[in-house]
Amino acid sequence: MPPSVSAEQRAVLSVTLPVARLEGVLQEEIRAAMDQGSRASKHQNDLADISRILESYPQLRPAVPDEIIRRLLLEPRSPVTLR
Repeated sequence: MPPSVSAEQRAVLSVTLPVARLEGVLQEEIRAAMDQGSRASKHQNDLADISRILESYPQLRPAVPDEIIRRLLLEPRSPVTLR
């Protein structure tokens, strides 16, 4: 887990482990999607991850920069809406 992603202690199969917070994972995906040094295919994976998170947790939409939302909206059949 990257140091920028915060974690909380959770019981997983009776073992207490650090589990990444969803907000931190989303921020890391946003950072990666905006990284100009990455390959185009990596950016597509990051955008897909962001889209999946927003499908399941639309309340996190305000945390996503408009630039990323515009890029998601260019993809066919994107579930993300501007609010």
